[in-house]
Amino acid sequence: MKRTALIVCVLIMLILSLPVLIAQNNPAQSVINGHNIIWSPTGKQFMYSNFPKSGSASTWRLYDVSKKANIQTLFVTHSATPVWSPDGKKIAYQQKDKIIIHTLGGEQKSYQASATTIDYLSWAPDNYRIAYSGFTESGEQKIFILDTHNSNNSMVAWGAYPIWLQNGQALVYTDAYFSLYILDNNGEEKEIATKVENPKIIKNGSMIAVYKYEEYTIEVYDLTTLKKTSVIPVKDLVLDKNGNAISAIQGYDLHPNARFFLFGSDRSGIRLVDIITGEQKQILTDGYLPSFSHDGSVFAYEYKKEIHICMSSGFFSTIKTEPVFKVNLGTQNGIHTGSTLLVYEEKINPFNNQPSGYDISKPKGKVVVINAYADYCIVKNTGDSNLENNDAVVIEGTSQIGYITRE
Repeated sequence: MKRTALIVCVLIMLILSLPVLIAQNNPAQSVINGHNIIWSPTGKQFMYSNFPKSGSASTWRLYDVSKKANIQTLFVTHSATPVWSPDGKKIAYQQKDKIIIHTLGGEQKSYQASATTIDYLSWAPDNYRIAYSGFTESGEQKIFILDTHNSNNSMVAWGAYPIWLQNGQALVYTDAYFSLYILDNNGEEKEIATKVENPKIIKNGSMIAVYKYEEYTIEVYDLTTLKKTSVIPVKDLVLDKNGNAISAIQGYDLHPNARFFLFGSDRSGIRLVDIITGEQKQILTDGYLPSFSHDGSVFAYEYKKEIHICMSSGFFSTIKTEPVFKVNLGTQNGIHTGSTLLVYEEKINPFNNQPSGYDISKPKGKVVVINAYADYCIVKNTGDSNLENNDAVVIEGTSQIGYITRE
């Protein structure tokens, strides 16, 4: 009897110690009727629309997560994709061949577009330029930039779905053949990837994620080097063992720490993916179109005709919030001249080979930072001793070297 009780206690303790990444049926803090979640770039608010009768316009409202209430009715429109300005003070939406800018104070201003129908809008970080795509009278799909200071429209490319980078120096878009391009302010154009859809700018505009529909993967690219940094397989989400389609990817979003993806599908629920370790967990059995708030503390998803709002802490309780040490890049003669990476976890690497790009003439440097583009870095220690101040660090796949600072 005592042995049975001991086993039960041990099992309970093991269960309680597991990371909170298990599937839950209804973990939502709030549920409201509606769809089309679009988070504000500031605070914990999002706009959403109701389900109008066929042919009728949608009513868009502003919901405050902290207050658990609608705080404002915004506007009524047929537009499916209104967009926030980067400062969170204005919203732009299309109305036939017009672009309407609506302020949270209730003021509206209309701008004539160069397209007869508009299908996508994107604000520039300067809060006054808007890139948009649409079809002209000749039937061509083009990309234009509206300058709201002087109402001028400039055609910049043939394509669709323009998205501004956060530095305002370039935008990305797709062409008619589903290739992804980057176009800078000087008109220089470069191809990033082919046969992709659903591009999403992430990591403060330095990265972009796309869905490769023929390979059933999500790929992440560095927009500075245009190199691929991560590949996340999602084939088992959409195909059965015989290769038959069982569901479709319906939305994905990246946590602001650039480590965790949420994926939604119409039959597989919502899955959490750790892009550093490759671990995948189903966290919700029902739901699709997941999206994070600006700070990542809240996420919302849709199910049937409802929006469910959840606190991220219930799913990301294993994320460490304090770094174990820093890596100073660009250090010369003991003076830190470059950027700093915050490293949150140390893991012993069973392989003792030197990391790619490592200069073997260095006396130290038995450490490698993986996925250094993320704020949430993990270090693999290839040596046997503890890491100390000034131990050298090399960024995997590069020749870039930094030095550890413990506080």
